Amino acid sequence: MKNHFKNGIIVDDDVAIQMGQILNIEARHDEANNIFETSQTLDSQIEQLWNDLRDVPFEEDNDTQELYLAHDWQVFTKGTWRETIWLWFDAYHSKGVASLL
Repeated sequence: MKNHFKNGIIVDDDVAIQMGQILNIEARHDEANNIFETSQTLDSQIEQLWNDLRDVPFEEDNDTQELYLAHDWQVFTKGTWRETIWLWFDAYHSKGVASLL
C-alpha cells in the first residue's frame, strides 16, 4: 500500500481507488507531482456521498471522545475515525470538506 499527498493530506492508494470505483471514475496518478487528481465535475457526486454520510451511525470512543464508524460504510470499515473519512472528502472535493459542513 502506498500513500500520496493531495492538498497536503496523505491519501491511501487503496481507499482512493475504491472510492473512485464507487464514484465511477478513474483516479489518475500524477507521477511527477505524486498527486491523485479527480475532476471538479465530481463535486456533485461527492456531495451526495457527504449527504449519505449524515445518516451513517458513529460511536464515540470513551477515552478520546472521537467518533468512529459503527459499521462498514462504502469502502470504510467499522471503526474508521470520522476524521479519516472527512480527510478523504477534503482531498477530493474541489472546495474541501469545509464547504460541505
